[in-house]
Amino acid sequence: MQRVPPEIISLIIEKTRNPFFAGFLPWDTYYALSACSLVCKSWTPLAQAYLFENLHITADKGLDRFLAFLENTPHVAVAVRSLSIRPGLFHVRLEDVADLDESPKPASPALFPTLLMNILSNLPALSSLYLERMTLLGWPRDTPLPTVPVRLRVLTLFVLTYKLSSTPDLMPVDFLTFFELDELRLLDCTCDISLDAHFSDVHVLPVATQPVAKKLDISGHDELLRFSIERGCGGVDPKHVESVVLCPGDMITLVWMGTLLRLYRPYVRHICLSMTSLLAEGQLDASLYPDLQSFACNMSECSELESLHFIWEHYHPSVYGPEDQQDAALSDAYAVVLSSAPKTLRELRLSTLSPSTVETLAGTLRRIAPLIVQTTRMFSHLLEITLVVRHTFAHWLQQCMDVLRPLLPAKIVDSGVIRLECVFP
Repeated sequence: MQRVPPEIISLIIEKTRNPFFAGFLPWDTYYALSACSLVCKSWTPLAQAYLFENLHITADKGLDRFLAFLENTPHVAVAVRSLSIRPGLFHVRLEDVADLDESPKPASPALFPTLLMNILSNLPALSSLYLERMTLLGWPRDTPLPTVPVRLRVLTLFVLTYKLSSTPDLMPVDFLTFFELDELRLLDCTCDISLDAHFSDVHVLPVATQPVAKKLDISGHDELLRFSIERGCGGVDPKHVESVVLCPGDMITLVWMGTLLRLYRPYVRHICLSMTSLLAEGQLDASLYPDLQSFACNMSECSELESLHFIWEHYHPSVYGPEDQQDAALSDAYAVVLSSAPKTLRELRLSTLSPSTVETLAGTLRRIAPLIVQTTRMFSHLLEITLVVRHTFAHWLQQCMDVLRPLLPAKIVDSGVIRLECVFP
């Protein structure tokens, strides 16, 4: 086996991986890679490179033990490309039960930023970090701040609670200044006290500049980026923000997202917007359109905007009304936003979930058709309108076109501006 070139061994080991399971190893792949690592010494580092490429750590197992493991096995640490830290399964089940019997929920596991930064300093090849349902604490006052930010491709913070309340031992810091990023994803991140409260000492890295993020993905009720903008280093560097994905949890957040677009207006080229959560909260009502118009007005300041992407989804009809009613609310809301889009727009994308029946598809397309007509009339530099259908079978595209064709003027259909795309759900 020693005479087999390492390139051939690597190809053999790579064949054990299942391409349909990106980001984690199913058990059969895990056992196969483990067996490969035991064949001989020349196979071990090649197999470990795949075994430890994506690590998923539960906080209840002890992150200090994980740090000790990394310090004692640098050959493993150098293989890690993606790290995910979340509560254990037992913790999640306790929260689910708490929702049912209305008993108090247990607190999310505490995450000390000093411990996190020590872990990251031992992962030189790390490109993606995912933190879920944690309570981020302050920085110890007697510990120097890091001197160099951590370079990552993607940072994802999911339901992270930032404990800003100052204590004698801990001080609030601008957590985002710890990183240099390509993409920042924030989903329902909150702070433990109001951002209107007074902060006497918010600290940033001594050499910190605004972190770079080419893409921002913000969902739910974000307070972490707002804290960084208003109280920290000023948020991510506006000059590098090209793409923004927005999924507001309520109208207040939507208005703040409009303010965010105004801050980044000279540089944003792509905006993706999903207002389905507002539909679930019952906030896509005509009485709230002034807030929607405020968002649209701020978006109109994006002078370099090239593409606009609307997400079109349905919630359960028995709770949120018939699907046609949901389609009507989304159509009216997106029409308000589209009417304020800058004239530089060159592409409109409309994504729908998998339609259950042809009738459901037809109902949605009847609401989408006016948006297509509105777009072709407003934007002289328009190159294409893409309708994205998330479905298992590509033949749905032909059914989409058959339904859409009689709903549009022949001039638009024949122009070739409409493009259909099927995405595996």
